[in-house]
Amino acid sequence: MNVRYDIKCKVCNYVFITKVQLGYVEKANIRLGCPKCKSLIKGTIYQNAPDYSVSFENAEYGHVSAEANAEIFSLSTELPILKQTANAKNNFGFSLSPFIALTGIIPLNIFRDRYLEFRNYREKYLMSLETLIELTHNKKWDYVFSEAKNNFFPELSNNLIKNKELSFHLVSQIIRGFINKAIPTNYEHSYTIRFLYKATLTNIQKDKVVLDRLDTELNTYINVDREFVIALKICLNFIINLESYLPVIGLSYGKGFDAVFNDEFLITTFSFEELRDIYKDSFELLARASIVYIGFSNYLRNNDPNNFSDISSLSNLTEFYNMNNGNKKDIISKVPLLQKYFRSLLDSQIRNSIGHNKTEYYIVEQLIKYYPYTDLKKKDIFKEKSLVDFAYLTYLMNLCVTDLVSFIGKWNYRMGVN
Repeated sequence: MNVRYDIKCKVCNYVFITKVQLGYVEKANIRLGCPKCKSLIKGTIYQNAPDYSVSFENAEYGHVSAEANAEIFSLSTELPILKQTANAKNNFGFSLSPFIALTGIIPLNIFRDRYLEFRNYREKYLMSLETLIELTHNKKWDYVFSEAKNNFFPELSNNLIKNKELSFHLVSQIIRGFINKAIPTNYEHSYTIRFLYKATLTNIQKDKVVLDRLDTELNTYINVDREFVIALKICLNFIINLESYLPVIGLSYGKGFDAVFNDEFLITTFSFEELRDIYKDSFELLARASIVYIGFSNYLRNNDPNNFSDISSLSNLTEFYNMNNGNKKDIISKVPLLQKYFRSLLDSQIRNSIGHNKTEYYIVEQLIKYYPYTDLKKKDIFKEKSLVDFAYLTYLMNLCVTDLVSFIGKWNYRMGVN
């Protein structure tokens, strides 16, 4: 069912029409640009069928009325908006709903059922997950074990040694369990992790001497335990705010994980600023953690984490550590399996542009222009990315942070059990 709200922007007093396709998300963020003054309008949709309501921070609604020829803007809840159906004049009754327009793109029943399973699971266990992450941060291994056993793994033997290695393993499995309930089932089996583990951990996971050596060597450059906790908190934020990601998660069901959408779709669950901050945090973590994957990969190929001889003139990990992120990506791209895993995620041009405010965002068009070049002759050359593509990239970043949690969890488990 399409629901109409006439909205008056408090900045310029322009009145326009929004349409919302009611679905099964109980609460969804609204981030919409006023078509006249381009101000960001923030709001929330609440749905509890057959009832629904909406609230806005900086717009009036309910007692305002748009003119007959006013513009109509679609609002996304759990689904993206197919741009060709989004905005029009005086055709509210005949415009396609997102559900109808996306039937051939997203397997709607599967997507809905998996989300509802995730939501029910989160409602039951989120508080326990938050407790586990805090206990892990504070290194309370006995309590981590008790919380995990009481809420997630009742079969655990009390005779197990309650240490860091076991705790990291348990928490990583729990995080993965949450996120796997919301994303396509083919992610773990047919896309990324098989590349990652084949390039790193698979063939040495039973060699405790090697694993301990890598632990000592790599902790010279980063504090792996601290990065693990940072990754846990990023994953927790993703789990808590998953509803905002639902439009792009839906696209990953129908389009796969390498898709580029350009201006085909719109979303109104994120602002550019919100995505920018999430992207920056995930990017920096993955860039720092890339030395872990490189160290493992070097050992697998050359029996030495410092040996780059088959892919680069680098002499050791110190030189890799001191490289800027753009150059690190060049090294990663020379390791075929890691290159397939990271794909375009560590895009230093995007990161540097948004990090130094060298971007322009067109809120109504949902278009990001970024200026990636430092060369004065190129300073006015820009590249473009749609908001939905940036949201999709941020979603994939979150999945890769989840993979990092899994990787460190498995690594610690293998060090503990051998």
